[in-house]
Amino acid sequence: MKCSSESCNKESFEMVEGIPYCKAHRDDILFTELEQQLAAWELNSEPPARFCYLLGRLSDDFKIEGESYLSPARIRQRGFNWRRVPNGCTFEITRHPGAWTQAVAEKVVQQWRADIETRELHLIGEREFKDGDLDRDY
Repeated sequence: MKCSSESCNKESFEMVEGIPYCKAHRDDILFTELEQQLAAWELNSEPPARFCYLLGRLSDDFKIEGESYLSPARIRQRGFNWRRVPNGCTFEITRHPGAWTQAVAEKVVQQWRADIETRELHLIGEREFKDGDLDRDY
């Protein structure tokens, strides 16, 4: 299948709303929409659901700074305490160290910063889980 963008003859492996695009044009479309969703996000409110979806979908294209990995699904489904900041957002996510090798005995909350402009995710802190933190088990 060829990219649906005008005058592009590259093979497409990416779909946006059911329309095939090459990776470069898919990135242009989705990152533009992510920036629009960020601009539409009102301060002191929850982010638009579409913003969380797009950030998760595009997270594999971000450079990740830190000793941890966030899957797209974790960002979309388990992020909480979202805050809009210049050029992006911060959010928290409950993590379960050692969950793949042992029973979940420990929970920590990591705080991340997503910079939309530079396409970077930064782990900016980690703390113990406390009452009131979300632990969405999806």
